[in-house]
Amino acid sequence: MNPNEVVYVGNVPKPATADELTEFFKDVGKVIKVSFMRENRNDCRTKIGFVLFENEMQAMKACSYDQTIFQWNRVIVMLVNDERHFWAGHTVVVRNIASETSEEDLYENFGRYGMIESVQVPTSNFAYIGFKEKSAAHSAQRLNNTMLGSSKITVQVLQRNVRVRLEDFDSFKTPRVFNELMEAKAKYNFMQDAANGSAVVTSSHYRDYDEDEDEDEDNRVYDPVTNRFYDKPKAPGQSSMPQVRSVSRNRYADEEDDDDDDDVVMPPKIQWNKEPVTVDLVSPNPSPEPDLFDTVRTAPEDDEGSEIRRRHLEFSKVPVCGIATVVNAAIRVENIPREVVDEDVIKYFDQFGHILSMEIGAPTRCLFTKNYTIVFMQESVAERVLDCFMRKCEFSGVVTTMFTMRVDEVVHDDPSRCVLVDYISNSITFEDIVDAFRNIGEVIYVKKTVRNTTPTVVHFRNRVSIDRAKQVTKIDGDTVRVVSFSQDAFKTFTNDYWKLKNASTPYSKKPLKNVRMMDIEMKEATEKSNYMIIKTVFNPTYRNPEPTRIKNEATIYHLFIFH
Repeated sequence: MNPNEVVYVGNVPKPATADELTEFFKDVGKVIKVSFMRENRNDCRTKIGFVLFENEMQAMKACSYDQTIFQWNRVIVMLVNDERHFWAGHTVVVRNIASETSEEDLYENFGRYGMIESVQVPTSNFAYIGFKEKSAAHSAQRLNNTMLGSSKITVQVLQRNVRVRLEDFDSFKTPRVFNELMEAKAKYNFMQDAANGSAVVTSSHYRDYDEDEDEDEDNRVYDPVTNRFYDKPKAPGQSSMPQVRSVSRNRYADEEDDDDDDDVVMPPKIQWNKEPVTVDLVSPNPSPEPDLFDTVRTAPEDDEGSEIRRRHLEFSKVPVCGIATVVNAAIRVENIPREVVDEDVIKYFDQFGHILSMEIGAPTRCLFTKNYTIVFMQESVAERVLDCFMRKCEFSGVVTTMFTMRVDEVVHDDPSRCVLVDYISNSITFEDIVDAFRNIGEVIYVKKTVRNTTPTVVHFRNRVSIDRAKQVTKIDGDTVRVVSFSQDAFKTFTNDYWKLKNASTPYSKKPLKNVRMMDIEMKEATEKSNYMIIKTVFNPTYRNPEPTRIKNEATIYHLFIFH
């Protein structure tokens, strides 16, 4: 059996069956056999699958399903001999996570510090989160000793490389899985030879696992039911099928590798100084009387119905970490174009009251927008900002529809006022979706997951006709399917995510979007090269080089120095 024909599938839900995993890879090729490990371990949320394909090309194609959604879980798919690692310095170890905390919760809370490449939960209470940049991993340590859901988590940078693959595939460490796949391959080859009209089928295909048989091949006969060779009968009255010797099940005992993370060297805990620091870039407006949302130029007068107040919507709670102590004073601002200068956003929200901190989120849901997490000094200030959920504003000469909500909530899905779209690529903007549904109803919000790996929920101001909504088949040139909102449809579209993503058109093939992205990247590169000299990052190993001579020292992290 060729190991390059077998793929490793991690983070498989425990209730999933071999047939369901086979169906997941149906567009890749012929799945010969699926075997599972870690099914009976109570300390693991998920199990591991080994999938045997017909040839190497199909196994390589299956690896393209890496980080896609299978039954609500983001699976890890790679060849069994792939030595991929979570790299030291680029990865954080998150411990004491609650049982109800999902991978999407980890993406949501840690994604604001940088681009996440992969997340793995080896056992029930800790996880690895790999970032693209070292600075993002060090910044993520700000969430150390904070609340995520119902648990207080610890976050520390990984000090050594840790292999992503949790189990090996060989006859010594995983004999049961190895023998199951090898016998399935042997049987498949025999059936293929028989179907092709092969005159002679020898025992060469089975020599690996039938080593005890040393008789001449001419005196042997193969039984496809038991997958073994037997001696031909010596006399007419003698049975042609002698009794098969029993094989102890202990031979195939599943040898688990429990060495998940006990030998990870952790840096010392850092005592954080939680005294508030005010970001006061402009003088606050002392007069509370005027509506501060009107201080920014609004959209043209024909868009009068574009404002939505918070009291008109329902919200659901989601777990957050890092700002649990000030969660009531924090807001999330969404759908700000990347062309907008960050200082303009700060100046606008600073008019409501003093800002304690602000974080800029990576553009994962939409390539052309960015999000902000803003923490105010007072909860009353956040309440005033949150009073208006949706408003059309203009920043840096760019008109946009801005959304503000609490960091621990999402818009509740009302089936009578929302529809489900199978897949909307991250190159499609909110304005594109509004334009596509213009004749159906007024779109007030579009909900996507952090990495856009699930279907999109489109919310309307009022009830809409589902039959009319289903007539929308194109959004910005991409073919889409619209259905009424239901959990069954949500699950079906999620399982087809990879196929739907491949069918979408990348922004590089859309001339207007391509030009816009080039302008954005040029602007951001110019800002970095012309204005930023140093960007400091958190370094847990830093110590005063000369404590006897430098007695008074203050260390400042996450500081941008401009000229």
